Amino acid sequence: MDTVFLHPLSDKEMTRLDDLLFKYGSDKAIRTLSELDGFFVALVSSAEFIDPSDWLHVIGGRTQKLKREAEEEAFYALLMRYMNSVANDLFEACDAFEPLFVASPTSMQPLVMVEDWCSGYMRGVRLSGWSGIGAGLSKELAVIATHGLKEHQANVASMSVEQYNASIEAITEAMRSLYRHSLSLRTE
Repeated sequence: MDTVFLHPLSDKEMTRLDDLLFKYGSDKAIRTLSELDGFFVALVSSAEFIDPSDWLHVIGGRTQKLKREAEEEAFYALLMRYMNSVANDLFEACDAFEPLFVASPTSMQPLVMVEDWCSGYMRGVRLSGWSGIGAGLSKELAVIATHGLKEHQANVASMSVEQYNASIEAITEAMRSLYRHSLSLRTE
């Protein structure tokens, strides 16, 4: 077995992947590493395996030819390694897993931005066709949807800084609960 796809990405590779997402993305594609992280966490949290051929088009890589074949191969290799890294990290240490949120580049004070990650997560949920998560976990999914769906933007905009910061921890805990639930479905 080729273990190269099991190695986490280096900082340089993460930057390269982020650059490629932005360079070749479109308005309908995943354009940031944070959004990709959320998307992959949702796919890994699905009770059913989602084949890469079913999700690559959402990222935008399969619908648009990259300019050079070597760049295209590198892009897909980075995507697969990152997906495998997310899956492994969640499986090995779900309670220590931290979503890849980013700091706001325009804020005067440090402000963590969660919307890209949550948007990616909700895209993964839609693609996976999640169903039957149960009333107990629909609240957790709603926590992520508040920041990840456009119809909730007014609610997020009206949050105080304290409410917004509290929602960050709630998103992380919701993600962990949803992953643990899906893992229990797979082992039944």
